[in-house]
Amino acid sequence: MKVIETEGLTKVYKGGQKPAVDSLDLQIEGGELFGFLGPNGAGKSTTIRMLMTLLRASTGRAFVRGYDVQIKPLEAMQQVGFVPENPGFYHNLTGRQHLNYWAELYGLDRSALATRIKKLLERVGLFEARDKLAKDYSLGMKRRLALAGALLPDPQLLILDEPSLGLDPQGMAFVRSLLVELHQEGRTIFLSSHFLGEVERLCTKVGLLSKGKLIRVDTPRAISQSVSDASELEIETKGVGLTIVEILRKIEGVSRVELDRTLLRISGALTEELIAEINRVLIVNGVSIISSRRQEHSLEDAFLSLTKGEV
Repeated sequence: MKVIETEGLTKVYKGGQKPAVDSLDLQIEGGELFGFLGPNGAGKSTTIRMLMTLLRASTGRAFVRGYDVQIKPLEAMQQVGFVPENPGFYHNLTGRQHLNYWAELYGLDRSALATRIKKLLERVGLFEARDKLAKDYSLGMKRRLALAGALLPDPQLLILDEPSLGLDPQGMAFVRSLLVELHQEGRTIFLSSHFLGEVERLCTKVGLLSKGKLIRVDTPRAISQSVSDASELEIETKGVGLTIVEILRKIEGVSRVELDRTLLRISGALTEELIAEINRVLIVNGVSIISSRRQEHSLEDAFLSLTKGEV
């Protein structure tokens, strides 16, 4: 089942000459942990705001768990737990009071609410701070409280806009661990993030947005390998010379060969078969292989290549 789907979704702001989001066609299947990437101003937050009915599309349609967000906005929003990039809090309410207030807005059954809130506070590590005022919460504690609020109605779909923004390494690690747990429980997670390493480790699929257009959707590994010279092989050798370099350059699939004293750096579409052929050529020509290491390009490398270095 497609839990998020857009058809030609477009947003042009008043006075704008170019669309902030341009004819976006996106399908996210149930059970995915989907990373939504793009440079600043690419249209990520605008897309999320349209999905969450906070912003009306200029043209096109968006569906959340089958509900058209413009025709049936209440039904669509009942399917989602949402954490915005900059969640708001009432400074003079405690963490527990926030959750009680949000539960009223969700219209949740109050008979088991106290137990539900207790479990959520424990899950996000805020139970001991449940009666502290939000104004005394650190940024990391506020992020955790927002996540607890998103989980109140026990949604099967979470839309998270930069949930790790501004957190220290410990806070980021906590969020990553929680997202893995939530995904393992069968939830679908739509994650917008600037942290490419986080997305690469967590996500099952990634969508890359650039200048309002969706330019690539695939697994992180497939996107990383999609750029030219997708990987590099470093071979420490004994007995190598320039003649061997020229022989290696003629092998089909090899795009670049460099020699730094005894270290060979070979780039190309390095399949297992190609690596085996490179090793064979070296050995046949009397070169001893001391060590060999394959270095893949990262999602960040692919991101910079595909977006032409936009930031």
